[in-house]
Amino acid sequence: MRFIPMNALKLTILVTCFFHSSLALAYNFTGSKWTLNTGGSVPYKANSSLSGDLADSDCLAAIQRGFQVWTDLSCSYMAWNYTGRTQIVAWGVSDGENVVSWREDSWDDSAAALAITSSIFNFQGFIDTDIKYNGFHHRWAVVGSQGTGTDVESVTAHEVGHAIGLDHTNVSGSTMWPSTGPNDTSARTLGQDDIDGACALYPSGGEAPVVPDEPPPQEGTANFGESCAQELCVDPLFCVSDGMDQFCSQNCDSTTPCPNNYYCAQLSSGNGACAPGMAPEVERVGFNEPCGEQIACEAGLICISDGDESYCSGPCNQGLCPEGMQCAGLQGGGDVCARGTATPAPEFGQLCEESGRCAEGLFCLNDPLYVSEVNGELLPYCSKECGNGCPQGYRCVDLEPSGDACQKIPSAGERGIGDECWQNPEDPFAEPSCGEDLRCSGSRRDPNTQELIEPGICTMSCNIDSCCPQGWGCAGVTPFLALCVEGTNDDEALECSGEKPSLESLNRNGNENESGPALVMEANAEDSCSTGINHQSRNFLHLFCLFVGLMVLFRIRLKQSEHN
Repeated sequence: MRFIPMNALKLTILVTCFFHSSLALAYNFTGSKWTLNTGGSVPYKANSSLSGDLADSDCLAAIQRGFQVWTDLSCSYMAWNYTGRTQIVAWGVSDGENVVSWREDSWDDSAAALAITSSIFNFQGFIDTDIKYNGFHHRWAVVGSQGTGTDVESVTAHEVGHAIGLDHTNVSGSTMWPSTGPNDTSARTLGQDDIDGACALYPSGGEAPVVPDEPPPQEGTANFGESCAQELCVDPLFCVSDGMDQFCSQNCDSTTPCPNNYYCAQLSSGNGACAPGMAPEVERVGFNEPCGEQIACEAGLICISDGDESYCSGPCNQGLCPEGMQCAGLQGGGDVCARGTATPAPEFGQLCEESGRCAEGLFCLNDPLYVSEVNGELLPYCSKECGNGCPQGYRCVDLEPSGDACQKIPSAGERGIGDECWQNPEDPFAEPSCGEDLRCSGSRRDPNTQELIEPGICTMSCNIDSCCPQGWGCAGVTPFLALCVEGTNDDEALECSGEKPSLESLNRNGNENESGPALVMEANAEDSCSTGINHQSRNFLHLFCLFVGLMVLFRIRLKQSEHN
């Protein structure tokens, strides 16, 4: 038999965080809300010193936009009012001041936390809320105008969602999704799930309902054992339900027994409450064992149901659960280990999810050298602290403002015929390249500045047995080298002896690069005319070899025409 507490009035502090990577909790209200009069609003202030990573005015404007997105909802009467700057940096203190502040020199909470909201409430609702941002472990930005990093506006909108009474949601893409990644601005715009939650808390056509300035205190009249279906219980009693009736009860345990004709029953929270009748003979079972009618859980465990089966479980251990289980949120707050596994998070070296989630022990690294070959956009991937060293293909780099990470070492990667040649971002004066199997053709530099004007196109060597793809012709470049050129026919002496393959099949079979965008990486494609002395000498030798090759080819064709 399971009991659910119906009312409990107390002063409580809620603490909610925004992490780089986190398991999504079930959608939930935090348990309180603001009480506003008609046309009323909640004031907030910003500390006089905000993030050191960007201009103060830009940071403040982003914060204000994060608050305003909730005020602008036409279906909600919740409204915020910015009232200026303050020297106050207190957080989690019931001082009547709702303050936004940064922590630049130290951070006492989890390094993964981007920001944390502390909300204090009593039986009338919220009375104080503060938001602190982690500037010690994370770089902040107004993405799109003031640098790259964690977006101030997005994180503010998320934290303000907590400040109005919303908990995390498992609807991906929502502002109240529990994690974010570098340069992610998706939380700036409320999703439908966010809007539904806010408007359920503060439903209105745009105006707050009329409420008294000081609501009269509600005193209970129902005594122990009496019905509380229509009446409040006398303090400190509380209302419970056995599935059939609602009645006033009191806490009980081995040291505080119940009155005669009552027994101590277990609440869903794990506490005891006095219930009428004799204690049923029940079997006690352990963690992850079936429970239900006449089968109760051992002390410290609760009976939960996944819709198909009920079983005993307990709270998560710092967000972790045994194998085959995941950490899930409870409707009334807290968490519990539930059967099943969440969608596997990306592993080391894999691209991060849009939310920035990575497998346990990893974090999403925004590597400026790792970009898409398709559109040049950054491709954050899952990395880790260097620890005892990084795996092969990775190197240890320092992060700002502190810490380190394993970074992918640049290399040319696998490119396809017709793709633009790659220029090493760490060595802009190195020759463009295409990896081991292809050659770069047609790259040009400014003779004065050596700035790359045209990166060139990746192509392949060819002969009568190694055919160019369809739409490409084999052209002699030197007496010893022939390359595929798009939009031409094979030279007479190099005409393909077999059927020309499709461009797609060559790129697929030769490069094995169907997994999506890859990092454009560092390598120098060496050809038969490259000595690698220096950039200017190398360019000269390339031009000299090309000139000699063309002259030789011209003389060969001239002699052929004379014989004909």
